[in-house]
Amino acid sequence: MWGEMLLQLLLYLLGSIETLMPVNAAALQASVLSGRAISDTTIPANIQDVADPLALSERAFEASGYTFDCDDTKYGHDLDIDDCMNALDRIINSRASVTFADRELTIERPDWDPLPWRWMGGRSSCYIEPVLKAGAQTGRTSFYKIREAAYELVRTCALRQRKGGTVTGLGGDNNVQITLGRYVQGELAVKCGRRKEVLETCRDLLISMPVTTRDERFGPKGDSEAEVILPWGMMSHDNQCVLKILTINRQGTSDVTSWYKAWEAVNAVYYGCISKGFRGSFQGLGNSHDLFVTISGP
Repeated sequence: MWGEMLLQLLLYLLGSIETLMPVNAAALQASVLSGRAISDTTIPANIQDVADPLALSERAFEASGYTFDCDDTKYGHDLDIDDCMNALDRIINSRASVTFADRELTIERPDWDPLPWRWMGGRSSCYIEPVLKAGAQTGRTSFYKIREAAYELVRTCALRQRKGGTVTGLGGDNNVQITLGRYVQGELAVKCGRRKEVLETCRDLLISMPVTTRDERFGPKGDSEAEVILPWGMMSHDNQCVLKILTINRQGTSDVTSWYKAWEAVNAVYYGCISKGFRGSFQGLGNSHDLFVTISGP
């Protein structure tokens, strides 16, 4: 009964949003993060076809020279290996050199790839994320090296030690490192719709929504302490994909979270539902678990 009441409330809230923020098409990056052709490499195009990924990794990269830091406190433990392999399989094999930078810098340099960015498995449990070393403004490497290093990271930390972790030594200018982690909330909070929808441009939202890490109060107009007024919304550049953040709190009070945590939730919905052809939602965002994230068609 409670589940039905919550669903009805969510449907009501979805219909109540008044204005949506469109993605700024001029600032939208050409998504080299997921669009280049796969080239022939020592890593199979579909890693999940490999019967023994551990053995293949040892054959292909035994002299890789990477440096690993396996840490279950920071990055989680008992990672879902199948989901990690699914995330890994999403990374393209291009050997072309790519420059990564924080989003603010890539607005004037659309040939650079904006961070943050992550790949996740279809269960929204395991993520792989390129990050810049501390103090670096840009980092240069290739998606092939990211894929290779992430593969080694899964083998070294997730398979052997049952931990998440980081890997450095990718080459280029060595300013890019890879993080492998478990997103516990994604396993519990993502719900997919039943109706098929083609929502290809939802990827825009992952690149364009705010990602600041400061905690803010998300709440309705009636809460004088609210910093982000709910319902809040954003649309893809073609208006075919809609992101909304809502609250189920009927007392008119705010909940606290950061835009970065909201971005993590949006990623979980994107990889767990949108990439499979379904609309989706994330339930339980915020310190009090009052916030909803939804992604759907217009």
